[in-house]
Amino acid sequence: MRRSATFAVLVTLLSAALCPVPVTGQELQTNPRPALPYPPSVSVESQCGPIDDLEPVEFYAGSLGVTVDYVRQNEPSTVLFQWLSSQDIRSRLPEDLTGNIAGRRWCTGTLISESLVLTAGHCFDVQRNQNGWISPFRLGPDGQAAYEPPETLATLFTVQFGYQLSRQTSLLRTPYSFPVEQLVEFRRGGLDYAIVRLSKNGNGLEAGSIAAPATVGVTPTSAGNRLAIIQHPNGEPKMIGAGALLKASGNDLFYDDIDTLGGSSGSAIRDEQGTIAGVHTHGGCLTEATPGKINANAGVDIQAIAAVSDVF
Repeated sequence: MRRSATFAVLVTLLSAALCPVPVTGQELQTNPRPALPYPPSVSVESQCGPIDDLEPVEFYAGSLGVTVDYVRQNEPSTVLFQWLSSQDIRSRLPEDLTGNIAGRRWCTGTLISESLVLTAGHCFDVQRNQNGWISPFRLGPDGQAAYEPPETLATLFTVQFGYQLSRQTSLLRTPYSFPVEQLVEFRRGGLDYAIVRLSKNGNGLEAGSIAAPATVGVTPTSAGNRLAIIQHPNGEPKMIGAGALLKASGNDLFYDDIDTLGGSSGSAIRDEQGTIAGVHTHGGCLTEATPGKINANAGVDIQAIAAVSDVF
């Protein structure tokens, strides 16, 4: 295929990505869309209640029902997933077009060992413009796009520790960056989770030397128990949201009073002790317009993940 034809195909895909179908408030209430960032020009928040009560982790003063010490102890293991730059993706995949994801701050995750990070499975799903995003692909002789699989996409990320505002300066801290080496587990048992392995950083350090790994919960959590989600909403500096478990049902946990945004996907749902009770995957809150219907933010119960994983 000539370069001009290749460029035309890419322009068509990107044009569709940047002009998505508008999302109305009513659709958002029942939207099963995974909590990935929205593409440029779209900003839809899964805010629960009249205000956004997310707070930067280092500025948190205890207003959400968990203590300042709780946040201080548990935030270091929360990480940000960010796509490599266009240049770096092209160097890895010289035959590919990079789509529109390069450099994007994408998902949240949690360090669970010296080098393993737990996050949502859909963070590594192929993006075929279904939600306005396009992940790297090659054009075949027939002009059809051949998208890179999740195993390859995972290795096109870096993980950032400490991407947050400093209380002392109110400026962004310089994060510690680690490359993703391998997709270790992905959607086992049909569950929306993934585990990746990080390589050592440029200084030869393991991720576990930067932050203590989080503890995985072994006791099922119950309705009404306090939960906290330390997250990178919309790829922003690290924040804390907290509330209560609304309901545990099947493999899922539901909570209708914890704010999240696209980009909060993969955050650990932490219990009152700070241990991982689940993985946040979907937004949408319970409203008076749909009484009794569970449209709350939701995530996968860690007990279900542990039942199929070789890591836990």
